[in-house]
Amino acid sequence: MPERASPPETPTPATPQTPGGTRVPRGDLTVTFDDGSSVESHSVILALASPVFSALLTTPSGALRTDLHLAGASADEFRDFSIALRPAGLRQSALQDEARYSALVR
Repeated sequence: MPERASPPETPTPATPQTPGGTRVPRGDLTVTFDDGSSVESHSVILALASPVFSALLTTPSGALRTDLHLAGASADEFRDFSIALRPAGLRQSALQDEARYSALVR
């Protein structure tokens, strides 16, 4: 009996890592901006951190959205904000610019 060929493996995107090598799980939310750029984020972290994001992300049925458009904000600003929400152990290694880190955690 001939051996069946296995289907080709679909490459799995690498889990993002901070410069210090800490693995950061992929987000469940895609945030898009006016310039067309997008950033992956974590809807639960945003919803818990801010009542504004909680309202923006929660559907009438109580589920969390998987995409969000932020008008008037930039991807860089959002990245800085979301990094500030990460546990302290991930923040310093992700923010290499000491002045930027100090400004966010004051």
